Amino acid sequence: MSKVEISFEIDAAKELNMRAALQAVGAENISVERLAALTEHERRHQVGRYGETLVREKLTEMYGCCTHLGATYPCFDLWVDNGADIRLIVAVETRNHTTAAGTIKSNDYNVLANGNQVHQALEDARRRNAVAGVVGVTINAPDQWFRMVIYLLDDLPNKKYIPMSRCERDNIIAEGFDPRIRPEWSNVKSRKLDS
Repeated sequence: MSKVEISFEIDAAKELNMRAALQAVGAENISVERLAALTEHERRHQVGRYGETLVREKLTEMYGCCTHLGATYPCFDLWVDNGADIRLIVAVETRNHTTAAGTIKSNDYNVLANGNQVHQALEDARRRNAVAGVVGVTINAPDQWFRMVIYLLDDLPNKKYIPMSRCERDNIIAEGFDPRIRPEWSNVKSRKLDS
């Protein structure tokens, strides 16, 4: 018997239900592929993971070594130590370049929510004899474009925001096309037309 492939747009919960139903009736020869229908949680998670991967690649290119910290440090995502003069602990913030309504974002990135997190982040960096940094990644999902900026936490005026509305050219460390950016990562909500 040949394998049948069915592709259509469903969300993650419906995909699991469909797979279970197919398995229950013994239809192992049918493949269920989920296309662009991501839940909001999936979309945000994939955008965040992409940003961390992109920054890890860039910092490895720049300094030779970059490690993902995982959940061990709540304020930081990456650790850079070139074994010589560079020790950097980095928070990565990734977001779309537009609002859900489709207008270009000009507001600052939230980095750390409160003064306690700022204090903890700076203490974590000092304990590691490192400099605390923040990298903001902005993506344009439909055009598969990104921009990456870096700031040292000590250089941010209030230590809680990346000033995206007036991003200095000197802080841009990479930008350009990346085919790994998926168009369905766009946060622009489609508008239903009145009939």
